Amino acid sequence: MPGWFVLDRHIGEAQDGSTEIEESTAGSLDQVLAQFSAALGGSGVQLRAAS
Repeated sequence: MPGWFVLDRHIGEAQDGSTEIEESTAGSLDQVLAQFSAALGGSGVQLRAAS
């Protein structure tokens, strides 16, 4: 399936208990979420990548 990726390898838990997303994955996921949110009439969602 084109564009398929496994999120569990790219998402982890930060020391403070928040969720961390690898930087390369966060960029792609941001695009998908922005398109999805726009299709639903939302204002968009921004992810914060792990440093």
